[in-house]
Amino acid sequence: MTRAIEGESNSLLLLGGPGSGKSAIVTDALAKVKAEHPDPGKFYTIRLDGQVQLDDKIALKEIARQLALEMNIEMEKVHPTAIDSRCAD
Repeated sequence: MTRAIEGESNSLLLLGGPGSGKSAIVTDALAKVKAEHPDPGKFYTIRLDGQVQLDDKIALKEIARQLALEMNIEMEKVHPTAIDSRCAD
């Protein structure tokens, strides 16, 4: 987690069957990082669902939507014609 806090680009692949605790591990790790670094804006947690965000364009719209919510920015300021990312183009 130190690398992530320092802004280094890293990826993590966490594999396991349904109910094996993948989400619990990530949620716990993020809670610990937030507790250690409570400064607003230090980092943001973005959650994507591969069954909902089926391609890069939809995923990027959802990332922008969640960042706007986290940063208290109106989506219209990010993209004037922004639509709800759950709607198909």
